[in-house]
Amino acid sequence: MTRHLRLFGLSMCFLLLSSPGLEAQEMSKAEYYRYVPLNYTRPIRQAQASDALHLFGDRNAPGYSDVAPTDGIDDTRGEILHALALRFAPYLVLNTTNLPMDWKKFWDQGGSWPLYVDTWNTAREGGELLREEQIDFLALDGRPCRTPSRGSPRQDTDDCRLLSLIEEFDPEDPQSDRFQKAAVDPLLDEFKVIYWNFPGFDEKSWKAEYQDPVTKMLPRKYESFAKTYMHPFIAEVGTNREGVQGYELVLQYWFFYPTNDGANNHEGDWEHVNIVISPRHAVTRPQTAEEVQGMLDGRSLSAAGEAMLVIKRVDYYFHERVWTVDYARPNVYSPREEWQRERDAMTPERVNADRIWAALRERAYEDVEETIVNTHIIGFIGADSKGNDMLLAGPGGKNRDSHGTYPLQGLYKDVGPAGTSEAIQQKFDYRAYLESDRPGLEDGPFGRNSVVRFDRPDRVEVWPDWERIHDLLYTDPEVRREWSWMVIPIRWGYPATRSLFAGIVSHASTGNLAPQGPSQNKGWNLTGAGSGFHDYNPHQFGGYFALGWQDTFNNSWGFLNATLPTLTILPPFDVLFRVVGAPVALLTDQPPTFFDQDQIPFRFAGLSYGWIGQEMDDAFLDLFLNEKQIEQILGAVGVVEPGEGEIVPTETIHDPLKGFATGISFFVGRRFVSENALVFLTGDLGYDLLNIAEANVYQLRSDLEFLEYAGSLRWNFLTGSLQPFAKVGYGWAWYRLNNVGVDGVDIPTPKSDRISKFVWHWGVGVEWLPIVSYRPPPRGIDVGIRADFSTFRHGLGLEQISDPVTLALGERRASASVVRPSFLIALTIGF
Repeated sequence: MTRHLRLFGLSMCFLLLSSPGLEAQEMSKAEYYRYVPLNYTRPIRQAQASDALHLFGDRNAPGYSDVAPTDGIDDTRGEILHALALRFAPYLVLNTTNLPMDWKKFWDQGGSWPLYVDTWNTAREGGELLREEQIDFLALDGRPCRTPSRGSPRQDTDDCRLLSLIEEFDPEDPQSDRFQKAAVDPLLDEFKVIYWNFPGFDEKSWKAEYQDPVTKMLPRKYESFAKTYMHPFIAEVGTNREGVQGYELVLQYWFFYPTNDGANNHEGDWEHVNIVISPRHAVTRPQTAEEVQGMLDGRSLSAAGEAMLVIKRVDYYFHERVWTVDYARPNVYSPREEWQRERDAMTPERVNADRIWAALRERAYEDVEETIVNTHIIGFIGADSKGNDMLLAGPGGKNRDSHGTYPLQGLYKDVGPAGTSEAIQQKFDYRAYLESDRPGLEDGPFGRNSVVRFDRPDRVEVWPDWERIHDLLYTDPEVRREWSWMVIPIRWGYPATRSLFAGIVSHASTGNLAPQGPSQNKGWNLTGAGSGFHDYNPHQFGGYFALGWQDTFNNSWGFLNATLPTLTILPPFDVLFRVVGAPVALLTDQPPTFFDQDQIPFRFAGLSYGWIGQEMDDAFLDLFLNEKQIEQILGAVGVVEPGEGEIVPTETIHDPLKGFATGISFFVGRRFVSENALVFLTGDLGYDLLNIAEANVYQLRSDLEFLEYAGSLRWNFLTGSLQPFAKVGYGWAWYRLNNVGVDGVDIPTPKSDRISKFVWHWGVGVEWLPIVSYRPPPRGIDVGIRADFSTFRHGLGLEQISDPVTLALGERRASASVVRPSFLIALTIGF
């Protein structure tokens, strides 16, 4: 809760300090300079096995040809790789109107397509813009640089300027001083910011460009832009001690989006997935070099039965996380009975891992009979943000264009910037889709819940490693035009965009920068986790109840999420929505919630029962002054006409209230707890009254009955087995006098009317959990003991009565405020 409040405060500061005028225009160059890191990214080298096993063809082999097209790939090998790319091409389910696009098609949207090159002097405070240049890629055709040799004078043409950039950032022999020299001039230190600039510059202009205002679909002019880029590589499998044990052929699909509108905003976005493929009979082990060659020479493409090519493993990347789903463990291609035995013999390391295994088994086949193997992965894109940024937005869908690729429908906890959760709302039944008319092979329309398929030849392009085209960049102008981006540190979009949380640290990536190209992405030629990508191997929980404050948010509600959605996790409304509404939630098949290991909650709901004791405030003695009983009390103690000094209290009795408390709690994360408690208390209350005229002492006695509902907001300072906490809350108390009597004889009306009052309380306590289980119910039960001290405060709730009666028992303040110190010790059971 503290983190959320802190982030909300930062968000509000950002909103108040942002100028409405600035939001309506592109960020100035002086402003973007403040965000851009002052260092160059470097191209990632090819995998050693890709080179050793001649993934893209052996240049020294007879018959090698690289002309159709000239891309560093043997033409025959290129056809095989393209066929593999089509066979395993992803199907993406859109939770957005955006889809992966052919970035080069933007070239045709105008009369030019400039690559912007801004040269800055970083030795000056705030940076000094020295030069602004452009290289028009549409002007490269037919105008090759006439002096291509390195170091020789060149004409001032677009191709010559591009060639100079290639030389400056050459991966093997860069001419840039930043790569060659450690010392710098104190007055001049040049740094280049190189970028494309795609349409739009903020959320509003992007939506206008990429969403039709009437249909809410992708505009028709972009429907033919659907594209993915497949970059294959061969990964070595083994350990440092044992050496290489085998190989894996990885098909890496890259997706380009012209914008990213999520919890963070930036122009341009590159995302990817890895699909590891294998012959079916070898899916549980690494492949030999001969088996890899069999896949690369095309023999395996026509294989059937146990030799056919299948999906072995998939890496789904979203933001800085990667979820690897393994089709081989348990082996989905084994007969069902054998798969079930293997599944049952495995020890799940994640909650409900068996459900994920079952989902993969279903994905592996096109038919219920499991006779047709599916070779197309399913990915969900365009997750709905469920972060604090929603509280700054107006009603209507917002921040749905964050482009990680997710394997399953559900809510993914803490995957976005600043701990934002993201939700995939759309459902997709792959088998039902195949039985339909297979929409998606056409060119649209595309919108939320559409499916975009890439098993079309024109929607897939195969990419080599930059080493394959390195030398060609200096000799072939067409190769320069098509592939120079692989070696130049280009940003795919205007360098920076206004975004929430941006600029917290100057010259550092805080979520608002246009990305570098794939060949300079830390995921290039990488499987699984690595530098820049962390394992996300989640636990799966039911999505019936909110497990965090953000979980209650509706992406379409905007700032209204602070109302009804938030109320659903506050007492007593949480009981209504969670307990009373549980049957409805169970019947509506809510998407699951995914937690990574570090964030897993170990309790969702809890019950408690314990003993409670409270000090009784002497103000409760005023309850005897109620109009319903006071005259009967005075008659019982021999007072006919009340007067001042006729009776005198000699002793007051107000024993501590004692009773039991039972409660139900809901845990929203590890620290925040919503508690509901019903408390029943009784205590002795009375006077010893001296009748002066009779010189007799009467004993006035009563039982004070107390029924109270207490709703508390609790915050745990620690989250382990010992949990000290503080709490604050509110509730309602109902109380009355019962068995009112004098000298053991009840008065004619022994029960007073019940009084109800709104109550505030606050307190501290500690809970100790000697038994903690992370398993789901019914096995996952936690047992603990809690003790807490609280203070309850409320008005007495009794109206002032007539003076004669007041004077009879002495003047008291019937409207006094009541304070009840309280101590509770209880047994707790959590689920």
